[in-house]
Amino acid sequence: MRRWRQSDRMLQRPRLNGIAADFSRLVGAEAVIAKLPAVDVLVNNVGIFEPKPFADIPDADWYRLFEINVMSGVRLSRHYVAGMLERIWPTFAS
Repeated sequence: MRRWRQSDRMLQRPRLNGIAADFSRLVGAEAVIAKLPAVDVLVNNVGIFEPKPFADIPDADWYRLFEINVMSGVRLSRHYVAGMLERIWPTFAS
């Protein structure tokens, strides 16, 4: 029951924040965490691709795609999940 009351209270005074950051490196995730140290909902909505034939994609491009598409969400989720679990059930969208 406690969790439900917390959710009701949050819905009464919603606050939305956003930030533009370069997620190709750790510093982008750190910038988000510095501006938004705690969140109740995390939407990992970043992703890139390049329309190239599979055989033509070099390792450097694969590492860059992985860094942005996967590690950006991992870094943010790793930071925010503990606080989300303490306050209410976690809400993630990836």
